Amino acid sequence: MSEPTTRYLVGQSDAGKRLDRFLQERIPRLSRGRIQRMVRERVRLSWDVRARCATPVRPGGEVWIEYT
Repeated sequence: MSEPTTRYLVGQSDAGKRLDRFLQERIPRLSRGRIQRMVRERVRLSWDVRARCATPVRPGGEVWIEYT
């Protein structure tokens, strides 16, 4: 059985947003600090770059949060 994962699609209106801000818009109940920690530990990007808080998101891409 695969690990549970949450997927967020990046739309045109999100182009160039910081990854941490993109996720905070989608998960508003989490503090920015928790989101930044999550980016460092559990986030993967479909466009094959390392996930960092300041990484700009790309339209048409996917952001995956892996829960173990």
